[in-house]
Amino acid sequence: MQQRRGGVIWHTQGSGKSIVMVLLARWILANNSNARVVIITDRDELDKQIEAVFGAAGETIQRSSSGRELMQALNQPTTRLHCSLVHKFCVRGVDDFET
Repeated sequence: MQQRRGGVIWHTQGSGKSIVMVLLARWILANNSNARVVIITDRDELDKQIEAVFGAAGETIQRSSSGRELMQALNQPTTRLHCSLVHKFCVRGVDDFET
């Protein structure tokens, strides 16, 4: 019988959440050739921080600058590691889809 364990990772400010994301993303991508990791944040400065942390760890992460760019990236199988802002998941046809 296979034993499965799970849990919650609880972090406080400055405790290494971004580094844990890098390690988890690496593990997911290394252990599943079909996997894709998308990290969604709610603030531009946090999105930039995630991009910088992944870059410093030697990981290339694609960051979208518009809803259109996000949709194009998610439609490409080669984009395996991506970050974006939650408001980029808007509906086409609204005024701010391009930004």
